[in-house]
Amino acid sequence: MGIEILNDFHNRARARWKSNKIGGIIIGDGGWCSDDDKLKQHAMGFFQELYIAGLRVAGTFPCHGMFPLLSLNDRDLLSMEATSEEIYKAVFSMAPPKALEIDGFHVKFY
Repeated sequence: MGIEILNDFHNRARARWKSNKIGGIIIGDGGWCSDDDKLKQHAMGFFQELYIAGLRVAGTFPCHGMFPLLSLNDRDLLSMEATSEEIYKAVFSMAPPKALEIDGFHVKFY
């Protein structure tokens, strides 16, 4: 019975994945675009503008001084790598899996 449920889940997930397509979007000038090359070009331009700073910031940031500074000891603690035991304890001390991740599996599955 477990295999049938798993197969059904995977079949539904594959069908959903195949139907999740964007046929086109409204871009820049308000016109509908469904050409793959233009969509790719527009998406790349959008994310380049979003994540690449074209302007240099002079002076201080507006939030400068609003947050407490970390001590050297705290900085050292934050830069330490987590051990396998710490990761295990963190994952398995979570509350029962009530909400699934995007792929349909709870974090404990991995």
